[in-house]
Amino acid sequence: CIRYLFRKPRNWRVRHGGNFVMQNTSVKVDAREVNSLADKIVGASKITEKNLDTAVKKFAFLIASTAVHRIQKSKPSGRVYRRRSVSHRASAPGESPSTDTGRLVSSIRPIFKGSMQAEVGSLDNIAKYGGWLEEGTKYMAARPWLAPSLKENEAALNKYVTTAIKTGGIAD
Repeated sequence: CIRYLFRKPRNWRVRHGGNFVMQNTSVKVDAREVNSLADKIVGASKITEKNLDTAVKKFAFLIASTAVHRIQKSKPSGRVYRRRSVSHRASAPGESPSTDTGRLVSSIRPIFKGSMQAEVGSLDNIAKYGGWLEEGTKYMAARPWLAPSLKENEAALNKYVTTAIKTGGIAD
């Protein structure tokens, strides 16, 4: 009943803060179908749209914060290179990207697209390379940061929705 879709980098527009911006790789979470199914579950409390909306928002913030944490706390094992007087150790293929300027981390955020719908990704007007890091290119192997965050928190979404259905509220 809960759908989450991992979007590969594409040029598509989302509304953020009154402006349209490009967003590359993202995870879309949609819980609109759960509300109608909850009426058929024996022992379920009267679930409200607000409770499911809270569950989706909480999950979106959890994915975003996990992605940021994975990038900031990564221990890169790639090559070291110098740019002017600053040296940087890159991440190896398959590792979360290592922070250099902090632009990717500052671009990761959830965007709420209506009741019980959210997307988490990097805003393209801040860091255009988020999708390239996630999926890789023909010149660079992937350094995934969003898919591992989603996988790490899948159980949390089930917990949030189950709690919303059983008790009518969201546990912290």
